[in-house]
Amino acid sequence: MFKELFYKNALIKVSLIDAMLSGSIVGTMFVEQVADEFGVNLNTIKKVFRELNELGYLETKKKSGTKVRPEIYEEKIKKYREVKTRFQNLCEVARDFGFSELEIFSCLVSSFNEFYDRQDAKKVILVDKDYYNLWAGKVELEEILDVKVVSILLSDAINFFKNQKPGDKLIITTYYCQPLLEDKGIKVFPLKVTPPIDQLIDFNTISEDSKMVFITISNELKERLKSRYKTLQQRFKYLKFATIQEILEDKNILEDKDIVFVLKNFYEEHNDIFKDIKKIIIYSRFYDDEGITLLKKSILEENA
Repeated sequence: MFKELFYKNALIKVSLIDAMLSGSIVGTMFVEQVADEFGVNLNTIKKVFRELNELGYLETKKKSGTKVRPEIYEEKIKKYREVKTRFQNLCEVARDFGFSELEIFSCLVSSFNEFYDRQDAKKVILVDKDYYNLWAGKVELEEILDVKVVSILLSDAINFFKNQKPGDKLIITTYYCQPLLEDKGIKVFPLKVTPPIDQLIDFNTISEDSKMVFITISNELKERLKSRYKTLQQRFKYLKFATIQEILEDKNILEDKDIVFVLKNFYEEHNDIFKDIKKIIIYSRFYDDEGITLLKKSILEENA
């Protein structure tokens, strides 16, 4: 599908690396055979072989052909397959979100570039339990702290830090995730989330017939707020809760609404769908002024 996006040499190189790390190529490879498989001339394959030799994948000996190095052992092949499966699962998630194949590829390339751009910098890592929380938190923290933030799912962070110490990484998370991480010996900096609705607006000044929608970042948060604010819902019978995904799938949810509570990142990215709303209450993912102040101070001191 994306062959047209690669130079021929690069396509052959990554295809051979994938075959070697997947375990489907072992032993000796011959220039003529590979050239025929990819439909290119011998000089092209010789150049690719030289590059793979320099990268440590191949070793070439006169009269005995080019062999895959024995360093590509079974454990590495196993791990490669596991990582590849996780990438495939992420592609499935992106497709379910409605992304085209080209958009999925663009996302993977961009993620790869950003990952390596940050290798030499001190990492600030945000850990949260789902993709929407990570997206909102990452955007917000990068704006507030003026640093690059690496985002990792809670489940991935727990597995990742099993075998690797956090070192000088600053790991930010929520109070919900804090005990789950610290139970694994991972030191974190927790921040408060989910602003109390009654602190966002004075409900004593609005009509009980007002039509309101509180847009949440995830279904889990939606259900938690519905449970927490049952009394408020009894008083304001037109107060509804909806997720970001529900709004994107059905914009009619916002029709004829008097007041909408919306996450800042989501509002800025999709402000066109709120143009007919009478009153918009914008809230942030993190509702923790004291925590943010301490976090800024910590980053400044460590960068000094």
